[in-house]
Amino acid sequence: MNLRSHPRFTLHLKHGVQVDLPAVATEITDESERRRVFSDFVADMNQSHDPACIGRRTTVEEWINGKSPLFLIRIEPA
Repeated sequence: MNLRSHPRFTLHLKHGVQVDLPAVATEITDESERRRVFSDFVADMNQSHDPACIGRRTTVEEWINGKSPLFLIRIEPA
């Protein structure tokens, strides 16, 4: 799905609880905000005890320079 073209979507939860949640995605394009969010994300991923660890250290620059999109997802009221 292309969240830029179609920001409204349904988030399907399947494990533990089954529910479909209407949601809307807003792209974060502000560079300082992207850097702040990716800094938190990368710090968490680089922790060796973290199950989300990707097996090698990564940097904020890799995520910024790799043009990784970043979206804020909001659950809409039913």
